[in-house]
This record gives sequence, C-alpha cells and structure tokens, in this order.
Amino acid sequence: MRDQVLTVYGVPEEVVTDQGVQFMSGEFANFLKSSGIKHCPTSPFHPASDGLTERYNRTLMNALRCFTEEKPENWTEYIQSCVFAYRSSKQQSTGYSPFELLKARTPRMGIDVCPLHSVNNHDDLLEEAFRIASRIRPVARENIKKSQEKSKKNYDKANHVEATPVKEKDFVMWLRPAPVAGGGSQKLKPPFQGPYLVESVSDKTARISDQTGRCQIVNVDQLKITKVDDPHLGVLRKRGRPRKSGGGCDNLPATLRDIR
Repeated sequence: MRDQVLTVYGVPEEVVTDQGVQFMSGEFANFLKSSGIKHCPTSPFHPASDGLTERYNRTLMNALRCFTEEKPENWTEYIQSCVFAYRSSKQQSTGYSPFELLKARTPRMGIDVCPLHSVNNHDDLLEEAFRIASRIRPVARENIKKSQEKSKKNYDKANHVEATPVKEKDFVMWLRPAPVAGGGSQKLKPPFQGPYLVESVSDKTARISDQTGRCQIVNVDQLKITKVDDPHLGVLRKRGRPRKSGGGCDNLPATLRDIR
C-alpha cells in the first residue's frame, strides 16, 4: 500500500477494506495510525458492504473472459488493458470516466490521430487541469449522490426493506454458518449462531459481544432478535480455519444445539 498508493496518489483520509487477517493485523493498524488514515472495515460475510469493489471485480472478470476464453491461464497478459478500458470509459453514475476525474483530462487513446492540445508552459497546463477538475468533480459528486439515491430506492422497493428493529442491549442471533470441522457438510449446520448481546447500533451495522467479551461489528441485515429467559451467550469464533475435531452436532456450542 505504501509503494503503490501513498507514494503515487498521496495519503488518503480513510481506507475501506474487508476483515481479512492482513487488514486486521496489528502491523497494518499501526501503519494506518502512523499515516493518519482512518480504517473502515466492512461487515464480515456481507459482500454488499463493499458493493463498489464487488461490482468492479465482476466487471473486470467479464472483460477478462473475452480475452481468455481459450487460454484462461493467460489472464495476466490482458489485465492492464482491461483495467485501462474501465478507467477510460464514461461511468453512468458520475457522467465522466475515472481517468478524467483523477487526471482532469481525457486519456489519449491509440486510435487518436489529432495532435495534443498545446500550451505555452507548465503553469498554464497546471492551471487548466485545476480549472477542469474544479468543474467536473462537483458535477460527478452530485451525479453519484443521485445515482445512489435511485439505487437505494429501487433496492428498498424490490426487497421490502424496513427500518431495523435491533436496539442496544437486545439479544440477537447472527446469520453466519457454523464452522465445519472434520469435512462435514455446511448444509446441515444451523444457519444462525448466538445468542449475542448488542452493544451498540449505527445506521446499518451493530456491535455484538459474546460471553468472553469479544466484540464483532456485523451488518444488521444478518441479525434477528431472540428472546431468552436465561441468556447464555455464544462465542465469537476468531477468523481462520476451524480446529479439526470429530464433527457432528455434539461438538456444537450448547446454544446452537438448542436451536437446531
């Protein structure tokens, strides 16, 4: 990140990542803290939390398939061309290409035969770039805002989205398949784990804790309220592969065996 992002584009105010072990490590946290960067991890097991990246990956994969249909192993030969095609394409959400928004000019393509616009000196070139950037970037932000509002309205309408009823101090079950040990089938495992205690709730995420005090930030769409008279909180498993054991329902936490 230091060599390919900070030294090329400068230090960002915040960075969004998934909760992979490389991003949740103490070394990465210290690096971000020393650089003055805010870390915004997405909710685990919820790809929609990082929808822009997931959608970009799908677009890139579709483009690569056009070149690697006969020899998929040669995908590395075409990735830079596909990425440049994406960067230089006009986006419906912004009205401009990513290249234009970053460089404040349109990219010169291989098929262009017109001479480049000439300027007298570098100061004029820099001033022109600032002028273009100050004109197109506010328009792009407004277009993105309108596009996001439209997408949210359509999604909420299609999925009948309602305000989350989850509140602080509620006991909830978390929609996350139980870890499979010994090569067992995931399909036979309970879909929900818990119960867990809700420590706090924001717009679309909640902070839940287990009996050991370990906390996890999850998406509220994955939670359902449960009523328990004598709550025995479940345990939030650390990230990584589950330990091998004999398998079977007898090895599940007691709370999971009770809700089979």
